[in-house]
Amino acid sequence: MLSEQEHGFKSMHRIKEFLADAEKIGKLQQQSTAGKIPVISRETASILESVCFIAKPVNILEIGCGNGYSTYFLTKHFFLFMDRGTDAGRDHMSDIILCYTGIDLNRERLSHARDFITGLFSDKSNNEIPANITLEFIPGNALKVIPGLSGYFDMVFIDAAKFQYPDYIKAVEGKLSDGCIIIADNIFYSNKVLNNNIGKHDKNSVNGLRNYIKFILGNDHYSTDFINTGDGIAISIFKKDP
Repeated sequence: MLSEQEHGFKSMHRIKEFLADAEKIGKLQQQSTAGKIPVISRETASILESVCFIAKPVNILEIGCGNGYSTYFLTKHFFLFMDRGTDAGRDHMSDIILCYTGIDLNRERLSHARDFITGLFSDKSNNEIPANITLEFIPGNALKVIPGLSGYFDMVFIDAAKFQYPDYIKAVEGKLSDGCIIIADNIFYSNKVLNNNIGKHDKNSVNGLRNYIKFILGNDHYSTDFINTGDGIAISIFKKDP
């Protein structure tokens, strides 16, 4: 059992690591802006972080993980499961298996995401990820990748090709656990989803988003709320038996 002094040293160590990680994510955001790489808004990031800290999902799927910026906020709560552990009276959080799966078409961004997120969770002394954490980054079209995934997800974040949103949710539906949280970003698409005058360039994306909204609102398995922040997000709860 750790002494009070050892607890203090451990807490201070994690605070320093947390501040270092916060600096890294800030730099990643700056690099993304400079390189014109699309990332979620800070407001959306805060919502992802808050939802995950409250719900504590243990098997997460991200469709369109990009360079790992959004992944950071989806997996940040994993540290809670790492920090508790060997003391008497612990709640065995460290015994829980944590899984994250990210899919993206862009191999370069996916590679950056893998390096960035793996680096955050790796033990600085031996460069190894904790045994109870699995991080998987898969290149390719999500519609081809999803059928081959195993297990059930309790959190899904969708932020890929907008015209395929309806296809994504239908493809993953059989792999959703009861109570799974599904968050779809850019759901209002700069308010174009609510506009009747849509340019040819945006037509497919807008139609895809509209069909996604129609699907989740017309399906009794989903309970959905919309939040008008960033570019709009939809948060749905999946129920196997509505």
